[in-house]
Amino acid sequence: AKTQARALVIQFRLDFAGPGFFSLPEMEPVAQLLRNSRQGVRVIPALQDRLRVLMEGIHHAQGPRRIRFLLEALEELAAPRKTLTLASKAYDPAVLSVDGRMPAIMAHIQEGLSDVLDIPTLADIAGLSVNAFSRWFRQQTGQTCTGMINELRIREACRLLDESTASVTEVAFASGFGNLGHFHTEFSRRIGVSPGRYRRRAILQEH
Repeated sequence: AKTQARALVIQFRLDFAGPGFFSLPEMEPVAQLLRNSRQGVRVIPALQDRLRVLMEGIHHAQGPRRIRFLLEALEELAAPRKTLTLASKAYDPAVLSVDGRMPAIMAHIQEGLSDVLDIPTLADIAGLSVNAFSRWFRQQTGQTCTGMINELRIREACRLLDESTASVTEVAFASGFGNLGHFHTEFSRRIGVSPGRYRRRAILQEH
């Protein structure tokens, strides 16, 4: 059966409460959350229902109550251990837009994330030799191309562990890792726990 995705989007300007609002000492946790959001954040399952209520409140409320709901949602998200940063600062969109070739490279990586990605092909897309491409990619992003690919694959693995009932082995291969041992090593290094413990912790947080 086909399923439909539903999204509720709330947009706001950083100066909606006046210049310097997020620079106030009381707002530092929220300011840190906004900085982290440039690399993408995942909300823990235990907070998702509460956040949905607050976002719907923003959508339906009028006047000052809308601001109250927004600030409450940001406060919830900024609390310790309520979100997980999904990518390093190397995935900052501002960084990736410095060179006009980067969008094409990232598009190819994203489209082939679950398949075999080889550096020579990416170098050809950039119009560079393999060695020149490796240097250029590190200059643009602050990490190696292989490191970026693994980071994005771990991000996809987190999504699959959260949203599907696929086994850890199935998640490993679906997110592009051809070697289960390598997947476990990369996941534990980047997330801090094993894939199995990550899923068990998410289930416990839901309850």
